[in-house]
Amino acid sequence: MTHISMQEGHEGTGEVIGTVDTDLADLLGEMEDSGEMNRTVLVLTSDHGSHMGPYYMSGAMGELEQRLPLLIMTYPKWFLDKYGGFRGNLQAQEQTITSHYDTHWTFRHLATLPEFGGNSSNYQPRSNSYTDVWDCAHNRDYMEVAYQFRGYIFTRAISYVKTATVLDLAKACFQQLGFEPRVLNRSTIPLELLATSNTDVNKPFVEEAITDKFAYYWFLDAVKYQELIDLKYGQRVSLPSANQLEMDVANEAKAWDSLRAPGTGRYIFGRSLLKYSDPRPCKEAGIPICPCTPPRAKHLRGSN
Repeated sequence: MTHISMQEGHEGTGEVIGTVDTDLADLLGEMEDSGEMNRTVLVLTSDHGSHMGPYYMSGAMGELEQRLPLLIMTYPKWFLDKYGGFRGNLQAQEQTITSHYDTHWTFRHLATLPEFGGNSSNYQPRSNSYTDVWDCAHNRDYMEVAYQFRGYIFTRAISYVKTATVLDLAKACFQQLGFEPRVLNRSTIPLELLATSNTDVNKPFVEEAITDKFAYYWFLDAVKYQELIDLKYGQRVSLPSANQLEMDVANEAKAWDSLRAPGTGRYIFGRSLLKYSDPRPCKEAGIPICPCTPPRAKHLRGSN
């Protein structure tokens, strides 16, 4: 797999992106002439639509465009002829709601096919080593380190409220385990000098001071999991039972077979675009702010 980044798109007038046209055309021409295109799945994608310049700032349609990232996928004709169902599913989803979670599962699906080096077993989980972020016993030491920083801001992108929610759940884990967290020195900066508000621009955040990066990564995972659960189910994360933890592992194995996220555990959103084409609302696709949902859609159409 080859990845080519085109950063010229980050420019206010929208004109500079034209500078990549010739290079991209030359690349595609070389791939066509060499025969490489006939054995390649080409994907052009972005993480968001236009969010700079007059068009974005001028009105509601610019705001809509910002929430519609590019996704273009081309497949060799012989490949789509061989897998006729893929063609139909892709065509059915040209104008339906999808997300990058779906792109992930689509790549995973491609990796299972013999044309891309896959076989019937090489994409199965090699072990049941996945651990839920709220498996208290397994993640206790990470929680203990993160808990030392309660009351401080981990990173500007995460609000104090989200931080407090995660650390409250960590405290619930300690209580469940009958464990008393120790006072640990895991900061390169005295705690009293760290930021206690997202607006503290002159004070360092926990991310700059914490020495146990694995504990920090656990915290980021816990925050993200909280956000995803809230998006899918509209509720705060609660500590899972032992049965739920075992079910997450089983659901993950089923997800590998079905090429569709199980809705719990490590994966919550997404399905292979090659295999599924049933329409979904934004919430089921994993899109937190949907431009197509009333009243936003009504506003964008200019309706009264």
